[in-house]
Amino acid sequence: MKKGVLSILFIGGLTICLTGCGSKSNKPSTNNVVSDLNNLMSECVSQNDIANCKRNDKFQTYLDTYSSYSLLNASDNEFTTKPQEPKSLFSYGASTGGMCGYNNILIYSEDGDSYYSVSMSCEKVDSVPNFENATELK
Repeated sequence: MKKGVLSILFIGGLTICLTGCGSKSNKPSTNNVVSDLNNLMSECVSQNDIANCKRNDKFQTYLDTYSSYSLLNASDNEFTTKPQEPKSLFSYGASTGGMCGYNNILIYSEDGDSYYSVSMSCEKVDSVPNFENATELK
């Protein structure tokens, strides 16, 4: 009788533990987005000329090639809503500009199908940005 009760309790506990562990999401946290982007920018600079990483279109290509992130837009203002068109890209003028000409970028993450407004700062206009804060857009 004791073995039966202990077996049922053990199986019940095991079932609860396994069920609770199975609900983990692939969506990156906002801290991970900032960390990932800073690491990707560092890798881009170490693999290329700095000029190939500080421009929107070049970094966009780098992200598309080496990560699950896409750079969709840049703006002086923070992005507050998802784009109407999924994965819509820059207009021509903004796409070829330097990233440090703006304060914020719009990032799409394929992992979790999420959009993020990411703030950044630059030492100089012709330097590479430091990504500082990400906000998931709902």
